[in-house]
Amino acid sequence: METLRGRPLSRIHIVGGGCQNRLLDQLCADACRLPVSAGPVETTALGNACGQLIALGVLRSLADARALVRQSYAVEEFLPQETVPEAVWERFSHSEGEDMTRHPNVGSAYALAREAFAAIGVDTEAALAASIAFPFPALLAGDDVRGFENPQGP
Repeated sequence: METLRGRPLSRIHIVGGGCQNRLLDQLCADACRLPVSAGPVETTALGNACGQLIALGVLRSLADARALVRQSYAVEEFLPQETVPEAVWERFSHSEGEDMTRHPNVGSAYALAREAFAAIGVDTEAALAASIAFPFPALLAGDDVRGFENPQGP
């Protein structure tokens, strides 16, 4: 993530259903040596609602939408507690700065996705470049985007 952003992370935000797993939240904080903010849970619905409220003029901006969500939903904080053994940390962080699309598993999955999106006219390189410049973090899990490749359904 730091390589994609071009600057260090200061915090990790875990949202959606996975944020309810307190062990995962704490392990993420420990393993990444960063604070973790967990929540809110229903981020897909909240994002949709906020987008509509902005479009209707009820909210003026993304900043207003973020403030509304922060005021309305609890976010639990997790600070790094357990020290990850140095050997594990070295193994975990060895890929820093390397092109992850060259990793065998990531590279083959990316190649398959690139081919599938190219078949429907999507330039994944341009999409990635645009997403990096996007003003807020936007990450989607694979199950969130199923069906987008075929507008008629699966």
